[in-house]
Amino acid sequence: MNINRILAAYGLGEMRSCKALSGGFANENYRVATKQGTFLLRVCKQQTKESIAYELWVMEGLRKLNFPAAFPLPRRDGMYLSCFAEGNVMLYEFVEGEEPKPGEPAAREIGHAAGLLSRFSDDGKKRKENYLSMTFCERLASDFSRAKNPMPDVFSFFETELEKLKPALRADLPSGVVHGDMFADNTVFSGNKLRAVIDFEEACHERYLFEIGVGINGFCFLENRLQPPYMRAYVSAYERHRKLTEEERGWLFDYICWGALAMIAWHLRNRLIDVPCERQERRVRELMDRIAGLREHFSANGIFA
Repeated sequence: MNINRILAAYGLGEMRSCKALSGGFANENYRVATKQGTFLLRVCKQQTKESIAYELWVMEGLRKLNFPAAFPLPRRDGMYLSCFAEGNVMLYEFVEGEEPKPGEPAAREIGHAAGLLSRFSDDGKKRKENYLSMTFCERLASDFSRAKNPMPDVFSFFETELEKLKPALRADLPSGVVHGDMFADNTVFSGNKLRAVIDFEEACHERYLFEIGVGINGFCFLENRLQPPYMRAYVSAYERHRKLTEEERGWLFDYICWGALAMIAWHLRNRLIDVPCERQERRVRELMDRIAGLREHFSANGIFA
């Protein structure tokens, strides 16, 4: 990939340095420096042009909210997307910082961010569905019998938990634009202060409780066990922007479980169902243990205790 050719389209001068950052299934990231500054270059390996257009539309709305994010940069012709053989390429602001340490401060910061995001409404104009939906998970489960990497206990656990959660997933709850993947590795902190939420490629229209359940999974567990003080800090900060309805409070526990099960679905979808991967399977089994621990905690103490 000719990075200098990409930079020329932005009028940013020649590359001084380039460092590959942690890559994933969906994209590759590079820290690129020129005389004019440091930038994040993202190569989208799976995201469609339609999905990228939705992400750009969301990011433009978040600018108006002063939302803490690393925003995409336009080329000199005003366009954001460059197409190369390696994939669709975009350039972003680079925000210096690190992943947060677990605790109430980080949970509070991310709860505030999720609540602020809930104030951005799509007004029914543009909607992208959440691929980690109940329907997707049902289709995923239907493929278990043909899996090239059979894991009977994992598959049985997934199907059982999905059935338990279906009433919550069918509930008519408040919805709008969510980030959909607000975990620690998609945030940039400086000490206990959130500087930016990054990687909006999974942004979609979904129940707000999905965002909350994912965020609690990302920031309110320690050694794989729920920390109620962290969760109370998260929810309190979130509710500064939008109060949960009584029905949402009633389904909160289920959506925390759903956040963990959705992560299992993500790993299974990203090839674990067919290709053995020790690291992925270990994570899936941690999440299974997390859900079991959640049910034990809820049975004994309730959700906030």
